[in-house]
Amino acid sequence: MVVYQVSLTSAASFLALLSTTFPECAPWISIISAGLGTGAAIFLSIDKLKKFQERHTQYRQTCERLKQELWLYRRKSGEYAGPGEPDNNQLFVDRIESILATDTGNWAQLNERKEA
Repeated sequence: MVVYQVSLTSAASFLALLSTTFPECAPWISIISAGLGTGAAIFLSIDKLKKFQERHTQYRQTCERLKQELWLYRRKSGEYAGPGEPDNNQLFVDRIESILATDTGNWAQLNERKEA
């Protein structure tokens, strides 16, 4: 989204420069420039309303926590270094459930803030 915003605003600025260079095309250039500026504003509004950046950051954090937990479990390190295999399986499930419950709570808070 940010790439589109920057591209549209840069193009609008460049067209404003062209309108001074080619005065005979100034009306068309100003219309196109205004359209590009409007498009950039629309992209910015959608990005802020849908909170894509916040959601993606939260998604990546949860994904990395789950990958780390799986890595620890497979290598039997950290809290999984104990002797009992059935205990490790239950511990793994409990910790994954905890991570997912935290993530679900965070999503609920994010959506609640959006509606408020």
